[in-house]
Amino acid sequence: MKVRSSLNSNFRNSKELEYRFVISPPFWQTWWFRTSVAIVTAILLVLIIRRRETRLRKLDLLQREKIEFQFETLKNQVNPHFLFNSFNTLVNVIETEPKLAVEYVQKLSEFFRSIVNYRDKNLIYLNEEISLLQNYIYIQRERYGENLKIVIDLKKETLSTFAIPPLTLQLLAENALKHNAISKETPLEIRL
Repeated sequence: MKVRSSLNSNFRNSKELEYRFVISPPFWQTWWFRTSVAIVTAILLVLIIRRRETRLRKLDLLQREKIEFQFETLKNQVNPHFLFNSFNTLVNVIETEPKLAVEYVQKLSEFFRSIVNYRDKNLIYLNEEISLLQNYIYIQRERYGENLKIVIDLKKETLSTFAIPPLTLQLLAENALKHNAISKETPLEIRL
């Protein structure tokens, strides 16, 4: 940059001064900034993609576990021992009390219908689960008589407010029946 100054607009005799300087571009227009932005963007994209893949793997694993749980639940409900015991109980009830046999078949049918209806649901309200459990206990009570008791001490608000995975209480009751000796001397009481 060259500069001259004068008091009367006559620049002939005025001395010319020269200033040298370099104007740097703004930092966002420099090669190093653009390279840094590209690297950071690439790293962020890789992290986002990896996080998404991890989340999808977890969802896939949860879905697989859910399907396996549903399969196991259905398999446990329709296992040959349960059906065999239910049909044996039905045969005995038919011979002695035909009216009770009709009610027993209705409860058995309602129980299996509930299993089919709930198999695609992730959660059901506690009152629905309790109804399913009561049907199951009714079926089992015909086999064990008064040696099997269930006591449900829950508030009504709780029953319609909270939700749990279907057949959870039934599976717990089934495990209690399976792993305990139930007789007149050792009755089983299930409390909720």
